Amino acid sequence: MVNTGGGPLNPHFPGEAEPKDTYFIYFYWVINVGALFSYFVMAQVATEPQDFGLPLGWGFFGTFSMAAGSLALALTTFFSASSKYVGSNSVRLSFLSIAAKIVFSHVLCGARAPTPL
Repeated sequence: MVNTGGGPLNPHFPGEAEPKDTYFIYFYWVINVGALFSYFVMAQVATEPQDFGLPLGWGFFGTFSMAAGSLALALTTFFSASSKYVGSNSVRLSFLSIAAKIVFSHVLCGARAPTPL
């Protein structure tokens, strides 16, 4: 199962075959533009914040804030298009998800004894 990009789009629905075919072109363009932006702009913001209107010493905060904002925008975009994703209504739990639930329940509840699967 492809869990990013064009994989979840169903080519049998009208109007979704072309977006599935062109998705990866845009995907790699965005990755390359983001890499250039992070290399040239974000590094400058982190090391010389006063050039971007930030107080001295706040460069890394500004850099990580821009990254967090970009992540929030990406998640919003992802969830706004989730109605077009192809998926199954049944939930299949893997061993990793079961183990993660056990670990997080122990962390949140403060339990110390191991729980059997």
